[in-house]
Amino acid sequence: MLDSNRELCSIAKLTSYLGRLQEYQVIGRHLPSEANPAPKLYRMRIFAPNDVVAKSRFWYFLGKLRKIKKANGEIISLNQVREGIWQNAMLLNFKLELPLIVF
Repeated sequence: MLDSNRELCSIAKLTSYLGRLQEYQVIGRHLPSEANPAPKLYRMRIFAPNDVVAKSRFWYFLGKLRKIKKANGEIISLNQVREGIWQNAMLLNFKLELPLIVF
């Protein structure tokens, strides 16, 4: 019983934190050069409280994955995804209520 209470508390904290996050789609690339006039585009799904943090996280992960720094790259587009996070929150709420219905 004690473990299930801890799990419910941690899930409740997660849902309250997810309520403050928004989903962004960020597309960026390395700056064009003479050697590579059309560099690859990189797209990421980022969960962040605002667009500034989303761009920062994009550069953080792109630097780790592809060794591209912000000074040598550019963001092509930044879009806020409106429906995805609410579907995830509803699914999480369903998972919270499911054990209560079954037992």
